[in-house]
Amino acid sequence: MMDAARALLLRCAWAGGILTFALGFGCSETNETPDAQDTFDVPVGPTPVAPGPMFSPRCGAFEGHQSVELSPPAGKSGTIHYTLDGSLPTAQSRVYGEPLELDSTTLVRTLFVSDSGEPPLHAAQAFVALQPDAVGFSSNLPIVLIERHGDDSVNPDSREFRTASALFFEPGSDGRARLNGPATLCTRAGVKVRGQTSRSFPQKGWSIELWEAAEDDDYHVPVLGMPEESDWVLVAPSELDRSLMRTMLPMDLSRSIGTYAPRTRFVEVFVVDRRDSTDLSLDDYLGVYTFTEKIKRDPQRVDVSKLEEGDLSGDAVTGGYVFRIDHGDVHFSSRGHNFQWEYPAVEAMREPSRKPQVDYLVDYLDEFFEALDSDDFTHPRTGRHYSELIDRGKWIDHNLLVALTKNVDGLRLSAYFYKERNGPFVAGPIWDFDRSLGTPYDDRAREPDEWARGDGTRPLEQMFWRDLFKDPQFESAYWDRWDELVRGPFSADALVARVDGYEEQLREARERHFERWREFKPENGPGGEVQILRDWLRRRVAWISEQRPD
Repeated sequence: MMDAARALLLRCAWAGGILTFALGFGCSETNETPDAQDTFDVPVGPTPVAPGPMFSPRCGAFEGHQSVELSPPAGKSGTIHYTLDGSLPTAQSRVYGEPLELDSTTLVRTLFVSDSGEPPLHAAQAFVALQPDAVGFSSNLPIVLIERHGDDSVNPDSREFRTASALFFEPGSDGRARLNGPATLCTRAGVKVRGQTSRSFPQKGWSIELWEAAEDDDYHVPVLGMPEESDWVLVAPSELDRSLMRTMLPMDLSRSIGTYAPRTRFVEVFVVDRRDSTDLSLDDYLGVYTFTEKIKRDPQRVDVSKLEEGDLSGDAVTGGYVFRIDHGDVHFSSRGHNFQWEYPAVEAMREPSRKPQVDYLVDYLDEFFEALDSDDFTHPRTGRHYSELIDRGKWIDHNLLVALTKNVDGLRLSAYFYKERNGPFVAGPIWDFDRSLGTPYDDRAREPDEWARGDGTRPLEQMFWRDLFKDPQFESAYWDRWDELVRGPFSADALVARVDGYEEQLREARERHFERWREFKPENGPGGEVQILRDWLRRRVAWISEQRPD
């Protein structure tokens, strides 16, 4: 159990008053002027729920006792069956007649059988009982609650999703999100611990897959003001990012210069993952996270065409593909470079029927690498210059984002690529920035006055990027783009202004975060960590500008 001081800190709302900044600061996609602020509208009120029996009140958290009434979908008549043990209700399950009286955390699952013979409708909503220490918890940030309903605890080493409920509490008109009351959105979900090295850290990152009421199948819905989808990530700052900002900043920068990166929100997180009790206490508080879109094929994310099993020739076979370089098994290779499938899934691409698609992409990448390796950067047989095979502007922007932030793993791990139908090979989106931006907890990222630890003279020359910088036209375009961006969103003043905005959002929650994670004591306090970041950015921008060739 937590000591009294920690419990008091987590329980109370910030004594300094309600913050009045825009909750969406630094969060949306924009292709406007380079120094435009990234903002998006945060919805007010509950997210619409899927058709099915209606709940009053809607899902959320409660103190002591909760009475729940069920009613048929609007304009319909019929019978409501329900379960309270998490099982899927059937026509043989209990029939609803009187309000449900809840005294502990309960997942209510319902089945509506229409009198008119229409298809049955399912719904599921979680009601989480709060232990006394958590009743008064509130935040200026959204709150994310993962409730496991007393199931076996999630194994950090497992890659399998485990059943849960996901509840989201958004700030209301007074700027506060509160646990005690209805949620903005709740849904069944699958959860698992994510990451490679980071899954061993004390503060775990989480993958969340939102599920339908009746099946463990994707449920697409808007979350925290972001376009609807089913797959999301809770990125943990853990011990490496004690500014709590190193995921948010590069993602916002990428979108501000017209290149998609996952949308993000700062949140505070609770995970109830224990068998002794399903009721929520402050012991379940896990601190500040960055809630983030997962990189995947989607019109609002990586917008490439759907690749069907039968798309085996002509224009159809040319896209879309999403792939990456990362830890783990090798899924396919090209000229000594190993890749993994992101889309289509590796299981699909291992089917013999998909071999023409694998062969197409490998041949395309082979052509690029062979052209890049030639003296005139032109493929000896096809006659195509390497620049005809890639989106050079996107490659430059990708490298500049990694170079500016000195993301030490940015080009060799968690490195994503995609190719649209009849489109070029594109680097991105960016991902994974805990070891970047001068973090004092990875020596490779600490110093602003070098490209990379032990590296030479060119920007982050890793793998095939080294060959790109052998092309004078690429290098010239690279520095022209730097000159453009450093007058706008990459200027030291613009970067520090973003950091100042993030700090205003985090000022309250970071006190609770570091009280929870006392082993990650911030250098010179939470504000000291942010000052490290500010000072590093100013030195980094100045140093990169000095490296421009004469």
